[in-house]
Amino acid sequence: MNFIYEIKSNFEIISDTKTVLFSAEKTTIITSIRCTNLSNDNVRITLEDVRLLMSPIEKGYICYNLLLSPNQTTDLLMVTKGNSSEIAEHKLLNGDNLVCYSSSFGETFSCIVNGYELVEA
Repeated sequence: MNFIYEIKSNFEIISDTKTVLFSAEKTTIITSIRCTNLSNDNVRITLEDVRLLMSPIEKGYICYNLLLSPNQTTDLLMVTKGNSSEIAEHKLLNGDNLVCYSSSFGETFSCIVNGYELVEA
C-alpha cells in the first residue's frame, strides 16, 4: 500500500552560496519551487539536480541563470511552450539533491518548495 508524506520547506534569503533545497531519501515528487526576487535589482537563479549516489556524480540544470525582475515571483518548474505554460513536476530518487543559488552575493531571493515523498507501509 502506498502513502505520501507531504513536504514544504521555506528558505528566506538565498544568494550565491549553493543551498540544498531538498535531499531525497526516498522517491519524491517536487510539485512547486516558488521563488521571489527580494532585491531591487535583477536576479539570475540557477537550480541544479545533483545525483550524489551515482559514480561519477551526475548534475543537470532545471533552470540556469533564469532572470527575475525586482519583486517578481516565478515557479522554477514552469515550462513554457508557445503561448501556453504549465508546471512540470520533478521526480527525485534516493540520493538526489536540489541545489539553488544566484549569480552574485547581492542577488537575494526566497524559495518555497512543495512536494510529496512516496512512503511504503
